[in-house]
Amino acid sequence: MFCRNCGNEVPEDAIGCMKCGCDPYDGENFCPACGASISEKQVICTKCGIALRDKDWDSDNSSNNSNMNSKKSMFCRNCGNKVQEDAIACMKCGCSPHDGKSFCPNCGASTSEKQIVCIKCGIDLRKDDDWDSNRNSNNSYKKPGSKRKITKDRISAGLLAIFLGEIGGHQLYLGNGASAAVRMIVLCISIFLLNHGYNHYSSFSSNLGSILIVLSQIVAFIEAIIYFCKSDEEFDEIYVQNKRSWF
Repeated sequence: MFCRNCGNEVPEDAIGCMKCGCDPYDGENFCPACGASISEKQVICTKCGIALRDKDWDSDNSSNNSNMNSKKSMFCRNCGNKVQEDAIACMKCGCSPHDGKSFCPNCGASTSEKQIVCIKCGIDLRKDDDWDSNRNSNNSYKKPGSKRKITKDRISAGLLAIFLGEIGGHQLYLGNGASAAVRMIVLCISIFLLNHGYNHYSSFSSNLGSILIVLSQIVAFIEAIIYFCKSDEEFDEIYVQNKRSWF
């Protein structure tokens, strides 16, 4: 990477720049990805297209990351200009490098809208259409190792699953209204079978209602155990970001 204070090239795990003596991440004068000179108010680098907004970097995690110069490059799918893979905008056309179907992102060859593979390098063009939005969700350059903000607590979700699992309390907490509605319907049917039954089949109906309630409790308890066993990051990605409803 390049020191943001003086532009000197330094290892990413360096705690100080050997030229200016400052923290390499503490400054707004140079792009950390390409070393280009930037102004204080710039939000993206006009040379490599990297976002410069995020300044709250966690310096404690830098020792585990690879050198920034090893970042992959690609070709803008809109104009064919060569850019860094994590650039949020192409400096030639101003578009997102992944927003387009005119050029191959791997070799820069011209492609048509209906092509699914590049006839020059053979790469699957559909993979770039499914670009991972999580990498650009904040439209900002983040020092590798920075953590995403956790919005839902797995312990709270687990406790809700144990005590209010039959009515889908944990699913409502996670924003899965459809799954919570299914559990409420199952509970209502179970209560109806327990209290009313169907004339000559009242015993069978009561047993069936009891079985449904017990199964609902078992499912909710298993979900609670799964929540407790996940890390905060895994729980957030699976159940909050991807909205998984069951297990």
